[in-house]
Amino acid sequence: ELLPAAKEAGAVLALEGYVKNTLQNFNHAQGVLDRAAAAGAAGHIGLILDPYNYLWKHLMPVQARMTETFCQTFEPKFVIAHLKDVSPHGAETDTPEAFTGAFDHAPYIRFLKEHRPDLPVIAEHLPHDHVPDVIGRFRGMLGE
Repeated sequence: ELLPAAKEAGAVLALEGYVKNTLQNFNHAQGVLDRAAAAGAAGHIGLILDPYNYLWKHLMPVQARMTETFCQTFEPKFVIAHLKDVSPHGAETDTPEAFTGAFDHAPYIRFLKEHRPDLPVIAEHLPHDHVPDVIGRFRGMLGE
């Protein structure tokens, strides 16, 4: 319903998938993108680069492969990126602040650096006084 309004306004809707919502896996996300394209609004819908949110508990052992697949599959559709973490028990349990959970950030940050350095990165799920430390660690992983 929002696509015609976004198209009229020249805006892009940024959708965020999550294991507990309607975009709970890559197939659901692709389906929404395909329907937008069929409606002539492909340029007005994008995705939030948030691989953490797709990691169900049973996928934690293959998280690096899942992250790489997500990043490669949807690379041109990303409009912003999130920085946080995921519980060892999966995203259905918790997505804590960056670098405090069980997520292997190396493949994700490598993708951001090599393929999408243009994306704004938004740190989530952390108190304000932790922001400088998270930014410092993120920049360190980028090699800045």
